[in-house]
Amino acid sequence: MPISPDYSWEETEETITVRVLIPGICRQKPDVFFSAAVLKVNASPYFLLLDLFKDVDEKKSSAIKDDKGVSFKLVKRKSELWGRVAAEGEKGAVLERRKASIDQTLRRLEEAREARKSRKEVLEKEASQKQFDLERQKRSQIESEKELELAEERSKLLQWQTNEGLSGPGRKHNNRLTTVPEAVGSDCDEDEDEGIEEIGNKHHEAYYGRGQWGETSNPQTEFVDDGCCEEESQSDDRQVQEGYEVWSDEELSEGECNVAREPVGPLTSMREPLEPVPIQFTKLETPHLPAREHREEELKLYKKYAQSNSELADEVDLGERMPAFLKDKGDSLFQQGNFKGAVNAYSRAIDLDERQTMCFANRAACYLKMGEQRSCIADCTKALGQLEASAKEANPGQSEKLSKTTCRVLCRRATARCEVDDLEEAASDFKEALKYDPDNDEIQDNLAEVTVALQPPDAPVLMQRASARFKKGDHAGAREAYSTVLRMKAIDKSCKQEALANRALCHLVLEQFEKAVLDCGNAIELALNGTGVTLGGLHDCVKSGIPEVMDKVRGAESYRGVLSRLLCRRGAALGHLKEYGGALCDYESAMKLHEVCGDTKRVALIEADIEKIRNVMVQGSN
Repeated sequence: MPISPDYSWEETEETITVRVLIPGICRQKPDVFFSAAVLKVNASPYFLLLDLFKDVDEKKSSAIKDDKGVSFKLVKRKSELWGRVAAEGEKGAVLERRKASIDQTLRRLEEAREARKSRKEVLEKEASQKQFDLERQKRSQIESEKELELAEERSKLLQWQTNEGLSGPGRKHNNRLTTVPEAVGSDCDEDEDEGIEEIGNKHHEAYYGRGQWGETSNPQTEFVDDGCCEEESQSDDRQVQEGYEVWSDEELSEGECNVAREPVGPLTSMREPLEPVPIQFTKLETPHLPAREHREEELKLYKKYAQSNSELADEVDLGERMPAFLKDKGDSLFQQGNFKGAVNAYSRAIDLDERQTMCFANRAACYLKMGEQRSCIADCTKALGQLEASAKEANPGQSEKLSKTTCRVLCRRATARCEVDDLEEAASDFKEALKYDPDNDEIQDNLAEVTVALQPPDAPVLMQRASARFKKGDHAGAREAYSTVLRMKAIDKSCKQEALANRALCHLVLEQFEKAVLDCGNAIELALNGTGVTLGGLHDCVKSGIPEVMDKVRGAESYRGVLSRLLCRRGAALGHLKEYGGALCDYESAMKLHEVCGDTKRVALIEADIEKIRNVMVQGSN
């Protein structure tokens, strides 16, 4: 059943401020909603739904979360004093007004969300269009720069051709200017030779090369055209090398053309082929491992595994061959809660290499989770021995890490020893762990718990430890401590009554409501002992004001407080069990006890709880 939080309010003619108190809840947790006529705060286990007396302007109103609760600052639609904050009237009309207000607010929020979505889409389109325009502008600029550079290079090329005498008439071949030497003694007609003209300077370096004229050659005696240009298609059979014309032997065969060329120097002879040199690589003993240096440990482990598992060596996965892989696998299984699988992985790694300290330590944690305390103690002892040996050879950078690991393993072994009632050894482990981490509050508290357990049972000491556990949030531990006190034979009435009352509170927090009702009833009987009033007649007694009880209530504030707390706790437990009639009687009796003494603050708090119970009963009847 949700708990209604306390709230306060104050108003002016323009605004009204509502302060909702939510103890122990962080500011991110509350779910806040308000409309023109409704306020809602949901922060489990607290829930508040408040119908406002009149409408407010939700657009101008606001809500602020902090560490203590939520503050609403609401702007009134009409400037006036309300005199109250909660709505009044018939339940049906209030519900109809609430539903209409919530629907209107939800529609407004949906419209705002759609408007934001549309605005976001428009902005994204505008941003995309701007990006496209920018890229288009950049491309245009690049094209313009390319055109300018191309025009500049063409101008430079034209200037170079003019300077070199290449700007006159000529013939292009393969998009390059090709010089055709002047024919000497040609039998061709003049018409056939009209297209063959001398172009440029034949001594330019571009003419050097195979099939071209040398520097000292005489162009008048180098080439004689003997009718080889009769057909225009014959020029297409010429071979082109490096962009210049080169005539083949077929085109310049004897009887057709007479060519006089400068002798070409002898070509360099080709290198004789060398015999291939075979290279022998060292065969890897571990083909699944990388070929690197410093592999002595890997080789040793692999050989050890291969000798013991030669028949299954080819069938086992790589993850089953290396301790490091197995440790990672065990860690993953432990995080998933598969403690048995983690134990198998750690055990496999230890079989391959017994120096796997962390595998021993982590397997001990698995055994502790599985309830195998003896195995946990054995693994912790082995891990501590290896850690001690490693600490002697460790450098300063490694010592800190080894110290933290040693502290954790000592605490793990101490916990296991506590569970097998070896408290003296557990205390020794906790003391040793404090040497590595002296400021650890958890280790100090555990050592104090063990020290108290080693001493003879003492009710006041156990009550103090139970109270300390409850304040730290260890409600189950506090419950066990109170149970230990109640099992003791030599305890006085007041101590037993306090232990029952506090254990009932632990049951209530742990949602063990039946046990809470039973402990509260036993504690109330102890409180009524000697008054002549029974537990069943307590409510009638309080309503009628029997002197034996009421005089004691007036005379002892502690007695009134104990009895009231017990009634309120039992009422809360009965409410969770949906026994609303009994819960209402307990709350009303507790309120009556405080009314007798004039404790208005307590009366107001209990009245709020009574109102919650009545609202739940009304809702249940509907």
